[in-house]
Amino acid sequence: MGVIRFAFDPEQNSNELMNRLGDRAFLVSYEGKVFPGQQLLVQDNQIAIRKADERSAKLSFPWPLEQLGDVLFQTGSLMEREEPYSLLVELARGKVSALRNQSGNWQIMGMTIPAEFYERLDRAHEFLSQGVQTQTNIKESSRLGGAALEQAQAASDILMSSFIGQRMKLQSRRYTVPPLHYSCGVSFDFQKEENEENLKSLLARFDEFVLPLHWNMDEELRSSPRVEEIDETIDFLISQNKIVSAGPLLDFSSEGLPAWLKQWQGDAISMQSLLCDFIETIVSRFAGKIRKWDLSVNSEMGAADEEWSFLSEEVRLRFLSRSLEIMQQIDNQLEISLLVTDPWGVYHGDGGYLLTSLTFVDVLTRARGKLSSLKLVLTDGYENNRVPSFDWLELSRIVDYWSSLGIPLQVVLAAPSSGETQENSRIQVDSKQTHLVSLQSQADWYEKVISLMIAKESVTGIQFEHFHDGSPNRYAASGFVDTTGKPKISFDQLARLQTFAPKP
Repeated sequence: MGVIRFAFDPEQNSNELMNRLGDRAFLVSYEGKVFPGQQLLVQDNQIAIRKADERSAKLSFPWPLEQLGDVLFQTGSLMEREEPYSLLVELARGKVSALRNQSGNWQIMGMTIPAEFYERLDRAHEFLSQGVQTQTNIKESSRLGGAALEQAQAASDILMSSFIGQRMKLQSRRYTVPPLHYSCGVSFDFQKEENEENLKSLLARFDEFVLPLHWNMDEELRSSPRVEEIDETIDFLISQNKIVSAGPLLDFSSEGLPAWLKQWQGDAISMQSLLCDFIETIVSRFAGKIRKWDLSVNSEMGAADEEWSFLSEEVRLRFLSRSLEIMQQIDNQLEISLLVTDPWGVYHGDGGYLLTSLTFVDVLTRARGKLSSLKLVLTDGYENNRVPSFDWLELSRIVDYWSSLGIPLQVVLAAPSSGETQENSRIQVDSKQTHLVSLQSQADWYEKVISLMIAKESVTGIQFEHFHDGSPNRYAASGFVDTTGKPKISFDQLARLQTFAPKP
């Protein structure tokens, strides 16, 4: 087992810092795969991270910056050694290196790099060089490394803001509005539950609406009143010239799996038969009305609980492959998407996986043909969150990483506007971050992500997890309307984000 050690300013409250940040730190290999079985230990002003093998690794670590909150940084590739690395110096070194590489690539592609970027980068270099030379004095090297991080992050924001601005300017010459497709999750009978003003605004903002049809509803879908309610909602949307999609049909998380599946754990053939029967029944039932389906969510990682360990990667791939085959047999014009819950692959740190999340999707598409799109789930501030606290540069990198598959990308967004517990939500806001959550923070986060997605050619659509916080949902307080029916700031600004209008 390998160990990499890092030191930081002894005046920092190590216990408080690591309690808040340590569970979001992870080691990745040079190829980008998260090391399994990681353990983070804190002692005095040092942290030690144990991993399963002795290969060199990069540390991804969220560090707090003034006015920005926790931002994910990554070191360069580090070998094991007895002497601890200076945490902030290595994070700054990794950030500066990433900025030099990205700015160089974009400059080759014709982007104009602003002078302010180079000014900030030079300052970061200066602080970094001083920090490297003073690593025997961990207090001073931490101060200099922190200053380098501040300057590097400022340079990153300048670079990304310029990239987005130049891309939007180019696209505004080609299109009258940004070429993104907007969709939103809604509940059954939402057209009756929303007030007239909210319903009118909802229909004006979105092209497509996603209905929550999934395999835990198998019994409900055999009920005539329930099916009539769903039909009524679909007919209403069609009458409004809206696209209707549904899913995810399969949810491989512990909460999303039907309990009855456990009794078949020793019989993979019967499990597959039951699954295929459900897929065939529901897709056939709504044939001609629903042409777009989200096939699954959490399929790349599966359920965390040991009791579901029989649903291995191989079994999940077999289920998805057969499901795709059945859906294409019913209608070969169906548009089928797959949700990727952990685009960074942080779940590999739990151990027990052979395939990266990207390889998992690649194997599936090679076996059963191409998916219509991949939906990357991006969330902020939730319990057991698999999405790190990214900045524009890191988000740009992960989008480019997934676009290498050549499959159109969409993003599914969820960020909370309130830290209060909501009983109708499956996933609550992280108690360590409730003090950072507000209506404005949600609006800012949505704007940050959407503005970059407009600039990315590989991204074709934006989907929001749900509209009304009062309806059953997956992520608490991430809708555009609160539980009382009052629209949030984020909904008011969405109209501007759907145009090329500048931020006021």
